[in-house]
Order: sequence, then C-alpha cells, then structure tokens
Amino acid sequence: MKNFIHSKNMILLIVLLATFTSSLFGTYHSYIPHTLMQPDNKTEVRAYWSGDEFHHVLHDENGYTMVRNPKDGWLCWAEHDKVADEIISTGYRVNEYIPGMLGIEKGVNISEEKYQSIRQPYDEVFEQHTVRTPATGEVNSIVIFINFAVDDSCATHGPIDNCRNCVGARDFEHSYEFYKEFLNGPASGSSDPDESLKQYIKEISYHNLTLNSHIITDNTDPNNIVFAYRAVHPSDYYRPYDDALRPRNLIGYLDRTERDARCFELFYSALEWVSDHIDPSIDVDL
Repeated sequence: MKNFIHSKNMILLIVLLATFTSSLFGTYHSYIPHTLMQPDNKTEVRAYWSGDEFHHVLHDENGYTMVRNPKDGWLCWAEHDKVADEIISTGYRVNEYIPGMLGIEKGVNISEEKYQSIRQPYDEVFEQHTVRTPATGEVNSIVIFINFAVDDSCATHGPIDNCRNCVGARDFEHSYEFYKEFLNGPASGSSDPDESLKQYIKEISYHNLTLNSHIITDNTDPNNIVFAYRAVHPSDYYRPYDDALRPRNLIGYLDRTERDARCFELFYSALEWVSDHIDPSIDVDL
C-alpha cells in the first residue's frame, strides 16, 4: 500500500480495527523510506525500515544494515553478534565508509529464534484477549487521529481541540476527503490495492473481507473537519530513551514493559475519548 503521511513529531494516524484478523497481525513491510540526522545536526542519512511491529531493521537501499553507535549516537554499519544474537555497531559511520569495501555483509539481522522470542509474549496476549473478527463479510472500524503534545507546556491540557503554543487538534496537513480516500478508496471505485486500505484488505483476504473505515469529524462544520485526540505527552514519550542521540530523548521508555504500559495508556485514553464521538448509526464491530 502506498506510503502515508509523515508529519514530524506531531501527528499519528492509528487505524483502530476494534478487532484484528490474524493475517494482519505481524504484517511484514520492507523498504519504508526514512531520513535520519547524524549527531552533528548537519549530515542526513537516507535509509529504509524493514520488518514488522515486533522487530525491524534500518538499512540502506542495497540492504546493508545500520545502527546507532551507543557510544556517540552516530549511525554506523552493523554486524551480527552471534553470541548475544544482536545487531551491533561496527563503529564505521555510514556517511564515511562503503560497507562492501569493508567486507560487511548485507542483510545483518537477528536470528529467527530471537525474533520468535520477541514476538511470543505478544502472540500470547493476542490469543488470550483478542476477539477475532470474521475472515469474511463486512467490518466497520473507527479511525482515531492523535495529536501529540509539542512540548511540556501542552502536557497538562489533555484531549482538547486547541492548545496555546501547540498545533491544534484540527490542524492536519490534508483534508477529510484525502483521508477518506486513502482509507476507503476513490469515488471512481478503483480496485488497485495500492489505492486504499480498503482495497488492500480486499486483496490480502482474496476479496472475502470488506473493511469500512469511519473518521470522526465535526458534522456541524460544512468542511467536515477531522477531529483528533490530544495526547497528554509529546511523541518522544512513546519512543526509546536515548542519551546518545542529538537531540537526546530523555523522556523515552527504558524497556519493553514501560513501552507497553505507555502505549496501553495512550490507546485506552484515545478509546475513551472517541466513544463520545462515534455516530450511533455505525455498527462498530467490537
């Protein structure tokens, strides 16, 4: 499916399918473009992410893996520590060395066993607490837009539409019609799976499942303005703690347990907020 919006440190779009199909859980994506900055705040590195929500790697267009050096925060070419089964830095900065000339291997990654050990706890929770949606038929989902607090001055305001010194919850780069088309497809009814989420779901379910995505809007406004939940914390709060990055992220989570707790709090708060804004005529598949 085509790439979506990347709005710097401000907006996150979450398509919350009230229930998930197993085929969508752990979906692998490859070569998602991403631009990073080296600690000198001058050197840009154009890279790609490949993987799923459990584990993903950063690499260049030729498949050479890169990782930040924990000593100084610089992106370096990576190698595999076979003893610890981890991706580690070689110390060779990506903007200064050609990996092939150093004898560095392409596709450096953890083993399948390590990947499964990372994924297993989430699979167990998924099996215990998630009600499966039908693999066929029609499913309605609610889409929640989330605005993160820009800085600490916004953090006490909570889910509001406007915040002094913050980007307003309604200030999105694109219109309601743009998001509607991205999710549900163009009015022309194109069957191209790259055209929308709806067509993508149809494609991977062999046309057995139809997903209808509903966006929360201001029905009293003639422009159908998109409503969004205002997160209490900045987006860095939901990223890993890192003292080596420039700029540093000192409010990030320290481990997986803390990450899961923060994400759960965010999702739960967003769901509480959206429950008051859902059109009662929509038969949401909970």
